[in-house]
Amino acid sequence: MRGKFILLFLLGLLVVPFVLAAGDVAYLYNKEKYIDYNVAGELYDQGMSVTFVKCTRKGEMNLSGYDLVVVGDEYLSCINRLNTDVPMIFTGARNARYMGLAKKYKAMRMTSNYPIEIMYDGVMQQVYTDSQYNKYVKTNIPIYLLAKLGDREGFNKMSTSFNGPGKEIGSSIVFVDEGSELFNGDVTNRNICFFGIAKSDYWTDNALEMFRDCVDFVMQKVHDVALTEVTDGVNGIKIVDSEGGIVEDGEVMFSGEDYQVYFNVLNKGAYWENVSFEAFSCVNWTPIKKDNLQPETSSLKHNTVNFSCMPGDYQIMINAMIDYDVDVSDNMVTRDIVIVNKEDYEEYAHDVMLDDFKVSDSEGTLIEDGMLTKGESYKILVDLTNVGDFTEDVTFDGKIKNSTGDVVDTFTHMAVNDLLAGVKKDDKAKTVLFNLDVGVYDIVVEAIVDVDDVPSNNVVLMSVEVV
Repeated sequence: MRGKFILLFLLGLLVVPFVLAAGDVAYLYNKEKYIDYNVAGELYDQGMSVTFVKCTRKGEMNLSGYDLVVVGDEYLSCINRLNTDVPMIFTGARNARYMGLAKKYKAMRMTSNYPIEIMYDGVMQQVYTDSQYNKYVKTNIPIYLLAKLGDREGFNKMSTSFNGPGKEIGSSIVFVDEGSELFNGDVTNRNICFFGIAKSDYWTDNALEMFRDCVDFVMQKVHDVALTEVTDGVNGIKIVDSEGGIVEDGEVMFSGEDYQVYFNVLNKGAYWENVSFEAFSCVNWTPIKKDNLQPETSSLKHNTVNFSCMPGDYQIMINAMIDYDVDVSDNMVTRDIVIVNKEDYEEYAHDVMLDDFKVSDSEGTLIEDGMLTKGESYKILVDLTNVGDFTEDVTFDGKIKNSTGDVVDTFTHMAVNDLLAGVKKDDKAKTVLFNLDVGVYDIVVEAIVDVDDVPSNNVVLMSVEVV
């Protein structure tokens, strides 16, 4: 890692003194030996480009083209010419104080004869692997603190350090909100993080995670994936049988058979993610992953699943997982399923049918020749039969269309509720006034139910001529 960033540094050295090139991260330095390549490497591993920008004593330091500015643990000669228009991370106390993050003499260092611990997330956590740089140089490794912050608005003390039991002396991690007034009177235009655990060669895993929290705060970026709706799915899960048919909500599935299960994962966050998926139910699930899912993009995933379940009602649950997710409430989708033995299954259907379409005059005489007199009223008669297996509520939609297919009039037969399976309603009638221009028309009647497995027999049509 260090060699990689030394090469980046040398390339940057050729460019930066002339033009400050736009990029993800500007790492400010005075002397190369103080560059923290661990910090630069972590940002690089998060998918950011890092440019090393040498402070100049004169001239404008315009860093507005960067997404993040890192100010390391050395005094910068250009510190008084920086502004807060860009998210910033400070790892040293002196520069932080000059920028107004602390009162005068209230940015300090702390050492210990033991590996330093701080209070973070309400828990004491060790941040350095050792207390001294090495056994030959008997110097303790410091952290930096901002003290006497009080309840200053916009200053969020994320950690607490103590000098003895109950003796709070300051905070080594402070998140400063955009729009906050600093101690020098300036107002921040973007988020700032003070991260006083500056000696990254000795970071524990705890300290690394704290630094990542710092980056996420200043850049207002999060890790977040979600499972979302999928076309033709139910609650975010689409199931397709071996013949390519979509399994509808409530439709039975056969025990021991393979199905394709589809779901959609969305990267709502700001980082490329490696996402794995697990399923819970009576299924044999082969683990699958989606690697390198780009921010603000989605991916339709599917898996071949054998539903080796005993007959019964079940719920299939699919969960999307990444190493860290800021919001797991939308990581899981669930769907109810019904499993039966194929050999025991008798297929049931929703199906109503219209037939025996007739027209009669006001005296009940059937119009055999289809000739209707303009201005007269006629009864539209149709038989309705429930040829399915379920009790149905049926409504009707009637239309009169001209020779070009335009609807010129509508009518509605009275609805039929609780029509039992196998029951027929003869001569459902609706009286319609044919006050139409002379010409040929189609009379169309459709029976409507919530679900109909055979919709082809729901519509009847008759052509008539108005004279």
